[in-house]
Amino acid sequence: MAWMMCMRCLRDAKLYKENEAGEDTVVILSSPIKVSKHFFCDFVDAFSCAVPAYHFHIVSLLFEQMAYKTNLGASYPETV
Repeated sequence: MAWMMCMRCLRDAKLYKENEAGEDTVVILSSPIKVSKHFFCDFVDAFSCAVPAYHFHIVSLLFEQMAYKTNLGASYPETV
């Protein structure tokens, strides 16, 4: 259930960011995040005992990268 809530919230979400010229831009996350059945099962297993107060940031980073992967142009420039 939590997975589906996240997927629905991220679909067509607006990402407000600064572009390379320093201007504020809005990117719409129009492509849905899709993963393999294998990834989904491993994700559920890995986070089945997650405590939001301790695991919020790592889950946020994971969803951020999945959103970037399926929505080209949404990510920030890779500099590190």
